[in-house]
Amino acid sequence: MGQFENLKMLAFAVLLLLLVNCRKIEADPVKINVTEDKADSIMTPSEVVKDCDTNFDVFFKKFAADSVFQNKHTKFPLKSILYYSGENPEFVTHYLASKDYRYYDFRKDKDGYKLKDSPYKVVIETEGDSIFYHWRGIGCGINYEFKFALTDGCWYMVEMGDYSD
Repeated sequence: MGQFENLKMLAFAVLLLLLVNCRKIEADPVKINVTEDKADSIMTPSEVVKDCDTNFDVFFKKFAADSVFQNKHTKFPLKSILYYSGENPEFVTHYLASKDYRYYDFRKDKDGYKLKDSPYKVVIETEGDSIFYHWRGIGCGINYEFKFALTDGCWYMVEMGDYSD
């Protein structure tokens, strides 16, 4: 029994030594990777500007087609105005969090007038440093408005409204 107990203790000591050494070896690279990841994820102001276009048309092509780009270039909480028609028409303002926002695919807008159900046209208006992008129904009550503002050299969607009848 004595020899068996010594063997068990020796095996336990070797196992403990291996576990301690393995943890120590694994811990160092993890710390280095976390530090490198944090350093990589911090964007300097000049890097942020690289993802911006002061030309609205160039910006809007990316905004229309890329859901991630669209989310990054939307100011949250996003002011959302809804029009309720009826006996007592009223405007109701909500503020959408990023998690409640849905992607709008603007790429098909040039063919909106061809739609069989609810055809619409696009109307773009400029007011100072803001651009209002409208969906206006043709023979129907569609009336959406998306407001974009140029802020610190970048375009952002800052407000949207559904004024449809």
